[in-house]
Amino acid sequence: MNCTTPIRQRVRAKSAALATAFLLALGVSGCAGASVSSVVPPPQQPAIAASISVCNKTPNACADAQTFSLAQIRDLAIHVDWKNISSGTRTQKLEMLDPGDGSYQVLNTSFVEEDGGTGEAQTNSLIPISGSMITQREMTGAWTLRVSLDGQVVATQRITFEQ
Repeated sequence: MNCTTPIRQRVRAKSAALATAFLLALGVSGCAGASVSSVVPPPQQPAIAASISVCNKTPNACADAQTFSLAQIRDLAIHVDWKNISSGTRTQKLEMLDPGDGSYQVLNTSFVEEDGGTGEAQTNSLIPISGSMITQREMTGAWTLRVSLDGQVVATQRITFEQ
C-alpha cells in the first residue's frame, strides 16, 4: 500500500491482518493449553482367546490326546473354552482340515454372552470318525482344527491320525 491508497482500504487491510493474527494466536494457545497427561486413552479390551481340547469319545470315557489310532477312535470330541468375549450373540466356526489343508468338516455354533457376563463360554462338538471316509480310506497324517469367532480365526490345534 502506498500513501495514495484510500484510507478505507488501508483500515480494512489492517483489520483483516489483525483478525488473522488474533485467530492464529487463539488456535496456537488452544493447542498449547492441552496437556498430554490430561488425555485418557480408552480402556484396552483384553484379546479374545480360545483353547481347544480334543479327545476320543467312547461310551465310557473321553481320553484327551493329540494322536489317535484309526483302529481305536470312535468319535472326535472337540471342546473350546472362550475367554474375553464381549456381550451379544457370537458365532463359532470350527473347521477340520485334512493333511492337505482341504476342508473336511465345518461346524457353526451360535451362543449368547449376556451383558455383565463373565466373558467366558464353552462349546462342545462331536465329529464321527469310525466308519467315516477318514477310516475307510485310511487318511492318516496331521490334521488341523481351526476355530473362528465372528469370522476371525482365534486358535488352531493340530491332531494326528495314525494306523
